[in-house]
Amino acid sequence: MLLLLLYLTISVMTSPPELRLRNDLMHDYNPLERPVERSEDPVVVTLGVIFQQIIDLNEREEKLEINAWLKYNWKDMKLRWDPLEYENITDLRHPAGTIWQPDILLYNSVNSAFDSTFKVNAISYNDGSITWIPPGIFKISCKINIYWFPFDEQICFLKFGSWSFSGHEIDLQPGDFDMSDFIENGEWIIISKC
Repeated sequence: MLLLLLYLTISVMTSPPELRLRNDLMHDYNPLERPVERSEDPVVVTLGVIFQQIIDLNEREEKLEINAWLKYNWKDMKLRWDPLEYENITDLRHPAGTIWQPDILLYNSVNSAFDSTFKVNAISYNDGSITWIPPGIFKISCKINIYWFPFDEQICFLKFGSWSFSGHEIDLQPGDFDMSDFIENGEWIIISKC
């Protein structure tokens, strides 16, 4: 019995620091629980859009198709650690579904799949901050007015929200609308954003 206990102790002490960190963080972690200290507190989620390109604006179907990355940020106090205890590891990748993630959807989506994002890793930082940037192709319902065609201007909104949580459970805040990598469209230009 003593020999077995000694082997287990040595085995745990010599495990790679990232594996040890992941095991320590995920030991009693439940990805279905909102990451709040008190159940009455909301999770503050910031949602930014990194706009890549306009793929198509179909006037007849009143549908805008875009390529964009959604940038989510929130805090998960259960995913904090001291980097000095883990050989200065300050961030960790988590596959989709292994940590809590907000169920934010595009309300005015006309995509049959509704959730148009690609499943990507979220990154946690030692202070409990989480960043998750899923890319997607979004098809959006957009009221089209062609009165001034071919010099028409269209206003299209992206309406995001939680599908199952109330505003008391998720406090969704607007982030940046980043167009620094935007690919110009030969037919349409962006004249304003909010």
